[in-house]
Amino acid sequence: MMRILTATLLLAVSAAAQDRVTSSAFEARVFKASDGRTMPYRLFIPKNYAKDKNRQFPLVLYLHGGAGRGADNLAQISGGNAAGTSLWLKDDIQAAHLSFVLAPQCPANDGWAGALPVTRPEPPLRLAIDLLDTVMKEFRIDPSWVYVMGQSLGGFGTWAALADYPDKFAAGVPVCGGGDESQASRVARTPVWAFHGADDETVRVERSRNMVAAVRKAGGSPKYTEYPGVGHNSWLKAFAEPELPAWLLSQRKPSKTPTQGAAVEQRSQGSRPAVPLLESFDGLGAGFTGPQGTAAGRNPSDNSLAVGPDHIVEIVNSRMAVYTKKGVMFDTTGIVLYGAVPTNKTFQGFGGRCEAQNNGDAVVRYDQLAGRWLFVIPLFRRDPTNTQEPFSMCYAVTTGADPLGPYYRYEFKRKLFPDYPRPAVWPDGYYVPTSTGDDVIQKHACVVDRAKMLRGLPATEQCVIVDGVNFLNNADLEGQALPPAGAPNIVMAAGGTQLKKQLEDDGIYAWKFHVDWETPANTKLTGPVKIAVAPYQYLCGGQLTNCVPQPGTDRRLDAQGDKIMNRLVYRNVGGRQSIVATHSVNTASGGGGVRWYEFRLDRKGDPKLFQQGTYAPDGFYRWMASVAMDRMGNIGVGYSFGGSPNFPGQRFAARLANDPKGQLTFQETVLVEGQASQTNAFRWEDYTTTAMDPTDDCTIWYVGDYIKAGASTYTTRIGSFRLPGCQPTSR
Repeated sequence: MMRILTATLLLAVSAAAQDRVTSSAFEARVFKASDGRTMPYRLFIPKNYAKDKNRQFPLVLYLHGGAGRGADNLAQISGGNAAGTSLWLKDDIQAAHLSFVLAPQCPANDGWAGALPVTRPEPPLRLAIDLLDTVMKEFRIDPSWVYVMGQSLGGFGTWAALADYPDKFAAGVPVCGGGDESQASRVARTPVWAFHGADDETVRVERSRNMVAAVRKAGGSPKYTEYPGVGHNSWLKAFAEPELPAWLLSQRKPSKTPTQGAAVEQRSQGSRPAVPLLESFDGLGAGFTGPQGTAAGRNPSDNSLAVGPDHIVEIVNSRMAVYTKKGVMFDTTGIVLYGAVPTNKTFQGFGGRCEAQNNGDAVVRYDQLAGRWLFVIPLFRRDPTNTQEPFSMCYAVTTGADPLGPYYRYEFKRKLFPDYPRPAVWPDGYYVPTSTGDDVIQKHACVVDRAKMLRGLPATEQCVIVDGVNFLNNADLEGQALPPAGAPNIVMAAGGTQLKKQLEDDGIYAWKFHVDWETPANTKLTGPVKIAVAPYQYLCGGQLTNCVPQPGTDRRLDAQGDKIMNRLVYRNVGGRQSIVATHSVNTASGGGGVRWYEFRLDRKGDPKLFQQGTYAPDGFYRWMASVAMDRMGNIGVGYSFGGSPNFPGQRFAARLANDPKGQLTFQETVLVEGQASQTNAFRWEDYTTTAMDPTDDCTIWYVGDYIKAGASTYTTRIGSFRLPGCQPTSR
C-alpha cells in the first residue's frame, strides 16, 4: 500500500511541476470583444519571435476538454489539458517547430459546440475565433499557417471550427470528439488527423469513426488513428505521437486564386518526353573547391550565370568562378579554371572603391553581339566623401573573348541605393534597373553607353527615377538577330504593391526606354502601358515571406513572389519579335506555380500578349523561375521545386514554338533533387538564371540551388538542355 501511495504522490508532484512549467511559459491574458464580452486566454510566444523580425509564424489554436472550463485562466493548460499545450514546449519540438499556441478558456457549464448529435459552434467558439483574429493582427502570424486542435469537449469544437470556418485553418486535430456529419463536405478540403480510444465510454468511438467516414465520402482524405484498449484519455497517446507536430505544421492553407487566373493553370505535365539533360555539375557553394579555394555561400544566393564559346562564368553574391566548356578549347565541361575569388578581382589595379570594396549582388552577362563579357557590381556602402552621390555601380567589359580579362573598367556614381541589378544587353546600351530599397516604392532605370565601353572610351550613364512601381526588368537580347534600328528597350514589371498590401493584379506593365547619347535631354522612359493578363496573386504574399514548406522542419522558404524574375528575354525569330517573362504565383491547387508569358511586338513596337500559362501540374511548389527562348522560338523554363515531402531542388520544363498556347508540353527534367532542407535561413535564392549558348543558339544553360545531405548551406547546380529540332546556325 505504501508503494502505491508513494507512486501516486510522485505522479501528482510530477504533474504539478509540469503545470508550473506550462503556466510560466504561457502568458496570461484576457480578451475583450467589441460587445463587451470577455474571454480569459493563455498565449505561448516563441522565444525568437522578437529577434526574427522578417519571419511570419504559425499558430495553433488549442481547444481544451471539459475539465478546463471556468474563469481561472489556468485549467485550460493544466491537469488533463496539459498534454495538448505542453508538447509545444519540449526542446526538440521548439528546435524544429516554432509556433504560437493560443489557449482560450470556455466558461463553466458551456461548450465549444452544440448539443449532440448535431454539433455547431456555440458562442464561446465564435468568441474564440474573434480572439484568434485579434492575435493574428497583433503578431506576425502567417494566415495560411493556422491550425486547430482539441480534446473531448475541444475535439467537438475542433470539428465544428473546421466545418464553420473552412477557410481559416490549414489543418485540424480532433481527439475523442465528434462532428456534424451533414457538414462533412465543408471539412473535406482541410487536412485532418483524428484520434480516438476504442474503449471510450464517455464519447463513443463511433463519433470519430462516423465523422471520418463522412469526410471521406465527401472527397476528403483524413488520417485516423484508433487506439485499441484505450478509454477516454486517448489524448495522452495522441499528443505524444512523434510525427504529429511535423505533420500538422507541414500543412498549409491553399491560397485563394482568382477564378480567371486558375483558368490558365496547366494541371498536368506535358506529354512529350523530358528534355535530355546534356551537362550537369556543382558550382559555387558547399563543397566547392577551386584553384583559389572554397566558396561557402551566404543567404540569399544571387545566382548569375553567363556562357561563352569556351567558358562558363558563375557569380553568387560576392564570389565568382570560371569553368571550362567543351568545345574548341576544352574537351570537358565543368572543370574549375579560376575561383573562388571575390568579384572585385576584376577591378584589381583599377583603384578607387570598385577595387577596394567587394559587394554582393554582382552579375555577369555574355554579350553575344560583341563576343565580350560584362561584369556589373553595385557598391552598397556609402562613400563618406561624397554626400550627393554616395553609391556606385562598377562595370567591367572584357577587351576580348577571355572572361579573365583584360577589361575596360568604369565606375558610375549613383545617388540612390543600387540594389538588385539585372543587366540587359541591347544594341544601344547596357540597361541596368535597380531598386532603391525594400521599404520604398521607387526604382532606378539606368543605361550605360555600350558602344564606347566596348572600345574602352570614356562613357556615361543615364538614369531615370521611377516612383510607385514594382521591380523593373529590361529586355535582354537573346541571339544575333537585332531589333529594328533605333528600337527602344522594352521594360516590364508585375502589378501590385506589396508595401501597400496590394498582392493581386491582372496586368503586366510595360515601358519604352529610349536613350539619346548625343542629346541626353531627349532620353525618356514612356509608360507604363497595362497589358491585360489572367489575374494573379503573388506567391505567398510576395518577398521576404515564409512560404515553401520543407520536410522535417518548420523553416519555410522565401518565394520572391512579387516580381518578374531574372531574365526578361527578347528574341527576334525571322522578324517576329518576342519577349518572354516569368513570375511566381499562388495556384488553385494550393502550391506555387510558374506564371509565364510570351509577348509579341506589333508594327509599332508595342508588346501584346500572345500566350500565357501557369505551370502547376500538382500541389507542390515551383517558383523563382528563369526563362529562355532558343533560335527556333522554343521556350524553356528552369525553376526551384519543393514542398513537403520534397527537399528543395531544381527542375526544367519546355515547349516547342508551335505547340498549343499556354502549355509546357515536355515533362519535367530534374536538374538536381534536393537532399536536405535548408534550416539556417528562410531566404532561398534571390533569383536563378538561364543563359543561351552562343555556339549553337539552341542550348539553354541554367543555375539554381539545392542542399546536400549534411551540408549547412546551399550548393549551386549548373546544367544545360537542348530542345529537339533546334539546329545550330551556320557560321
